[in-house]
Amino acid sequence: MKDEALYEIAEQRPKNAADFDRMRAVPRGFGNSRAAGELIQALDRAFSDPNRPVFKYDRPPPLPSGLGPTVELLKVLLRYEAERHNVAPRLIASAPEVESIAADDNADVPALKGWRREVFGERALALKHGKLAMKLKDGKVSVDNV
Repeated sequence: MKDEALYEIAEQRPKNAADFDRMRAVPRGFGNSRAAGELIQALDRAFSDPNRPVFKYDRPPPLPSGLGPTVELLKVLLRYEAERHNVAPRLIASAPEVESIAADDNADVPALKGWRREVFGERALALKHGKLAMKLKDGKVSVDNV
């Protein structure tokens, strides 16, 4: 389950299977699983403890309008570079990091530092600024300097 789903579950505190179905980040059908029942019991125990630690999750602000296509292009570049370097894409950059790069050239993310910058970050910024072009050639993605 993705982090967003876990955050939503913690915020919404579901009491039954139908509550899971109303959550956007939770996979469809999860509410009817055995794990959902166990999770509801665990949440009940946790929230009934008056000494439980309370954590606040601050969601990042939404992306500026119009960045969706840029994010998608950067994700394609990430997969291309990951394959080229024989590394799993998630080890180079997470989806939120790619979104941050799309929004800000100076984003404070690991993908713009160290080896990740060498493998992906520099080329991501070049793509954003029209210095790199991607195309399909013989059914495969090709990346060229402009």
